[in-house]
Amino acid sequence: MWSELKQIVAAALRIALHGEIDVTTSGDAEVPTVDTVRVLRGATGGKPLYGRPAGEQELVLEIWTTHEDPTLADDRLEALESAVAVALETVPRDGTVMKIDVLSIDPDSDLFRPTVGSRMNIRVIWRKKLT
Repeated sequence: MWSELKQIVAAALRIALHGEIDVTTSGDAEVPTVDTVRVLRGATGGKPLYGRPAGEQELVLEIWTTHEDPTLADDRLEALESAVAVALETVPRDGTVMKIDVLSIDPDSDLFRPTVGSRMNIRVIWRKKLT
């Protein structure tokens, strides 16, 4: 189910962010040089959920932006985090996804300046579509 949830969230982010942000569902070791949101698998807690009709899944949203001026880079990252949080409200709740909670936002500790990033941890409460 986590793979389907990644695709659902990414599709909603692409639409809500008007195609201005690169939204991907995979990551690599490269630090992005353009505004990017990576939708990645997070932890799956509790009992194995395979074959169950409903459950919870954590996803990780890596959020990246860059600017040579550290203050402007921070401002851009804060604005992008806010835009992503608002965009999460547009994920359709009429089928698989029932609820999305933002659990935390972790900074990258300025390891990649002039590019800055954060990790938004979300919990998706889902149920399988009835057919």
